[in-house]
Amino acid sequence: MDTGIAAIERCAYCREYVPITVLPVAPDDGPISAEVAVCEECRTDGR
Repeated sequence: MDTGIAAIERCAYCREYVPITVLPVAPDDGPISAEVAVCEECRTDGR
C-alpha cells in the first residue's frame, strides 16, 4: 500500500497548506473516519 504524501489541504485554523496522506478505501472496509488537517505550528501551539 502506498501511503506517501499525495495531496495538500488547508490547515483548519490558520489556512496554511498542509501535506496530507491519502489512503485507499475498499467498499468492504466498513465505517471510516477522518481528521481535519492541522499544520505543525498550530498543532504545537495547543489549538
